[in-house]
Amino acid sequence: MVHRITRVLALAVITAGVLVSAPFTSPPAHADGWGDACNPNTYGGARYRIVTATKAPAITHLSTYAIGPGVSRTITKAVSKQLVISAAVTYDSKVNVEASLPAKILVKAGAEVHLTLQASGNHTSTSNSSVTETVSNSTTRNVQYVFYKGVTKASGSFQKRTCSYYYFPGKNYGYYRIRVKDGKWRSYAIPGSGAVRCGAGTTGLGTLARSALRLGCPA
Repeated sequence: MVHRITRVLALAVITAGVLVSAPFTSPPAHADGWGDACNPNTYGGARYRIVTATKAPAITHLSTYAIGPGVSRTITKAVSKQLVISAAVTYDSKVNVEASLPAKILVKAGAEVHLTLQASGNHTSTSNSSVTETVSNSTTRNVQYVFYKGVTKASGSFQKRTCSYYYFPGKNYGYYRIRVKDGKWRSYAIPGSGAVRCGAGTTGLGTLARSALRLGCPA
């Protein structure tokens, strides 16, 4: 009776159209999930997919200065660090990523958000900086100028899919299934800097300049 049950189970696996001969090792405990059956002879290597992708301006350095009446010249002002943006690719399961994975993911992610993203491990400046810009004040009173530096930050999620051997729980046989590993990515691109005048409107300004005004102008 036991032999008959074993033969029936083996037949069910074979008729599913997958291979069953593989050395027995338990599936990794950190496996994120398993999908449909697959054929390793036709599936090929690992496949990568960007699941979500967003981008937004990020001000990394900012300082506000009063510019006196009648001033019209190019000046350099110190700007204080506000935040540090870094680039990284990680698995949700917290295991280390393969050495080649970050570059593959960030290239794909860059195509999604139409940016050339910085490589994993890079980050914006961790110290204060300076900005040189031309300012003008034709009024008879002081006006406020916001000096800034910033980047376009991007982030999202991804999946890595491979055709891997899946063992039935507690058994030394199974079949090939798509193994799914989820992860997160983040990076940045297009550094920019400038000086914008408070109260002068936002017509013609880019997203970084608009963000600087919101953060730097007195309420």
